[in-house]
Amino acid sequence: MGRAAALAFAREGASVVGCDVNVAAAEATVEMVRAQGGTMISLQPCHLTEPPECQALVDLGMREYGRIDVAVQQRRDGVLQLAPIHHP
Repeated sequence: MGRAAALAFAREGASVVGCDVNVAAAEATVEMVRAQGGTMISLQPCHLTEPPECQALVDLGMREYGRIDVAVQQRRDGVLQLAPIHHP
């Protein structure tokens, strides 16, 4: 999830689950979110091209927050992709 998206979701009250291949960048984003009063956890390094790492990210979110409402992916070209998650 892009830093700006993480900050925006947290500002609106979302509990954010993030990931990054870059550990330092991920830790900095978590610190920024928390500094503005938000809630965020992160899995890093995380390679979303690896299915087991994607599953670990989902498992982290479910374990910590009990549900995932929106999935956001920032592609390498900067495009954000959003997908709402529907719970039964």
